Amino acid sequence: MKKWASESYQAFLFFIGVLIIWQLAPIFLSIKAYILPTPMQIFYAFWEEKNTLCLVHLPITLSESIVGFAISVVLGFLIAGMMHFSYHFEKTIYPWIIISQTVPIIVLSPLVIMLLGYGFWSKVFIIFLISFFPVSINVFQGLKTADQGLISLLQSYGATKNQIFWKVEVPHTIPFILSGTKMAAVISVVGATLGEWLGSNSGLGYYSKRMTANLNADSAFAAVLLLALLGLLLHGSVKLIEIIFLKKYLHNER
Repeated sequence: MKKWASESYQAFLFFIGVLIIWQLAPIFLSIKAYILPTPMQIFYAFWEEKNTLCLVHLPITLSESIVGFAISVVLGFLIAGMMHFSYHFEKTIYPWIIISQTVPIIVLSPLVIMLLGYGFWSKVFIIFLISFFPVSINVFQGLKTADQGLISLLQSYGATKNQIFWKVEVPHTIPFILSGTKMAAVISVVGATLGEWLGSNSGLGYYSKRMTANLNADSAFAAVLLLALLGLLLHGSVKLIEIIFLKKYLHNER
C-alpha cells in the first residue's frame, strides 16, 4: 500500500505539473484557443456540455466498447485454445492473425461500415478486429511456455491432456490472460472512437469529430478527456477483477 501510494503521489504531481505548463503555454506563446485550448477552457466546455456528453454520447461509446471487448476476450480465448490443441489449426490461423494486424484498421473500417452499416455492430466489429489480437496472442504464448519438465513428469504418471491443461497450463497462463485483457480493455475504446469517427451519428468519437470540424477545440478536447477516463475505467475494472481473482486463487492454493 505504501509503495502504491508513493507511485500514485508521483503520478499525481506529474499530472499537476503538466496541467500548469499546459495552462500557461497558450498564454505566453499566444496560441489561439481553436488550436490549443487551456485546461480551464476544456473543463468549462465539459461542464457546459456535460449532459450531452455524459447522457447522450458516453453510453453509446461505453456499450460499444464493453460488447466489443467481451467478444474479443471470448473469441481470443477460443482461438488461442484451438491453436494450442491443434497444430494444423495453429499453422492455418496464426499467419492470418498476424496479417489482420498489419493492415491498417483505418483502411478496413470504411469497408466494414459499408458492409454492416453505420449502426452499433459495425463499431463492435472494428473493436473486435483490434482487441482480439492481444488476448489471443498473450493466451497462446502463455499456454506454449508452460513448464515442459513438469508436463513430462505428469505425463509419466499417466496424467491426461485435460488434467495437464487445467493443473499446469492454465495456472501458468493466468498472468498472460490478465495482461492481454487489460490491453484489450484500453484498445476497445480506441476502436470505438475510430469507428465513430469514420461513420456514425452518435458517440464520443462522432462528437469530437463534429466539434473539430466546427473549430470548437475545447469541446473536442472535452470529449477526448471523457474517452481517456473511459479507457482508465475499463482498465481499472479489469485490474480490480484481477486483484479479486488473484486473492481468491491464492487463498484456494493455500
